[in-house]
Amino acid sequence: MTIAIQIPKDVDAVEYLTSFSTFFTDHPEMRSALLGTQDSLRQASQLIEEPLGMLACLTAEEEAAAFLYYGLKARDYSVPQYGKLHRHGDKLKLVVFAQAMHQYFFGKMPTGLRSAIRIERDGHKPKTSHVFNFNGYSVVQDDILETIVISGKGEGSHDVAINAAVDDILSDITPSGFTPGSHIKKVANRRNLCLYGDPERKLRLRHSEEINHFKTNCVSMVTLGFLVFNSPNPTSSMVKLVDCIFDKIR
Repeated sequence: MTIAIQIPKDVDAVEYLTSFSTFFTDHPEMRSALLGTQDSLRQASQLIEEPLGMLACLTAEEEAAAFLYYGLKARDYSVPQYGKLHRHGDKLKLVVFAQAMHQYFFGKMPTGLRSAIRIERDGHKPKTSHVFNFNGYSVVQDDILETIVISGKGEGSHDVAINAAVDDILSDITPSGFTPGSHIKKVANRRNLCLYGDPERKLRLRHSEEINHFKTNCVSMVTLGFLVFNSPNPTSSMVKLVDCIFDKIR
């Protein structure tokens, strides 16, 4: 899951995104999750070749997913009530949701179309816009979540595109013999593999480059959280996407 972003040059993406934490002072759960993402990735960078390094990466990913979740709640989307998000399986469901959201809004861009989310500083606020080049023109879209992607013709074409995005993601992440829900439960066990058992067989962070995989996921999920929070009202595509994905992974 990779969302191209435009930020000031020579600035670390995670440090830049978390520099907006004061904007979320009135939404303490979002602020805590944003800063938790940053802190966990910092910890991981100091724990290369250690099981606790992998644990820190997994925690960073969950914190970024929590940031998106609380953004959805703040904008009144009908997401499942996961309480204070103590269950790791619930957080992984949010990672899957983020992947489906990414697939729907960014996964079908035409070949050669350079697209990015621009994140600018507007006081304390992260101002977001979708920028892309089309037929020699630079196009700026204030709210990409207003986009309606359709597949085919007729009244149900919007629902078809939503279902296709969700099914593509679930097919990609679900091995043979598993349902999406059962696979999520298995993946949630990765944390235990970092903590318990034979020290030689523990799941560990193998090298610094492996952090980049988790960092990219975290940056993408925080960016999605910014997009959701900056969109003042629930959009048609997002309402359908929320209903579809959580119905299929409950």
